[in-house]
Amino acid sequence: MKSQNFEFLRARHGIVADLGGFAEAYAHSDPGSALLKLRTVIEIMVGDIFDAYRLTRPFSENLNDLLTDEGFRQAVPEIVLEKLHAVRKAGNAAAHSVKKVLTPALALERLQATYDVAVWFHLQIDHGDRAACPPYQAPPPNVAGNAKAREALEKLRLAEARYEALLADLAEERKK
Repeated sequence: MKSQNFEFLRARHGIVADLGGFAEAYAHSDPGSALLKLRTVIEIMVGDIFDAYRLTRPFSENLNDLLTDEGFRQAVPEIVLEKLHAVRKAGNAAAHSVKKVLTPALALERLQATYDVAVWFHLQIDHGDRAACPPYQAPPPNVAGNAKAREALEKLRLAEARYEALLADLAEERKK
């Protein structure tokens, strides 16, 4: 899934770029799904940060415990931690069907926060070049009312199912 904002990660983190693309595609039409994708993006990045800095993982692998781990908190700037927690909380709201807060505006805010974290990640963890990171652009509203858009969304959902399977495999590999 091509992304408007996360393509600079594709060479080393293709799944992250794809998930960012899904989140962009869903931000207006299905903000809950967009927020779940963004939460998955940060879960992957947090795991990679632990690996890159050779931090000892806490006993519990839940995202909040990883983010509040003392070693992690010392390794990551406060502004990045704040954005990680904001995306985590919004993703939790989406996972637990707190529909009244799942708005396109929230999805777009968290999309930009995830982009900001991704830029930091690219520079600090991947030692990438800042010039490779395009300026953030909010995805335009979808025109979900026509048949072509519905067909494209269905293709996205099928591709999403494939990526969910890949993520499950990645999680199993990480546990080993």
